[in-house]
Amino acid sequence: MAQGDRFVKARRLTKGLSLDNLKPSLPLRLWATLQMTALMPIYELGDRLVYKQVRDGIGGNIQFVVSGGGRSPST
Repeated sequence: MAQGDRFVKARRLTKGLSLDNLKPSLPLRLWATLQMTALMPIYELGDRLVYKQVRDGIGGNIQFVVSGGGRSPST
């Protein structure tokens, strides 16, 4: 999971979508691109082995999931 997280963070930084760094410098974007390129095979393997089974198990056509809960009544 840690490698997948690193890949996603690098991809977000490369595309300018990181909320931690809204305007990354050019060297930082280049470094993120290198990380993303190096981690892509591991991410794709995990996607095929694990996430594909999860998507297939829940129908494979989910675009978003809403989850929430209300406050429990105090007793």
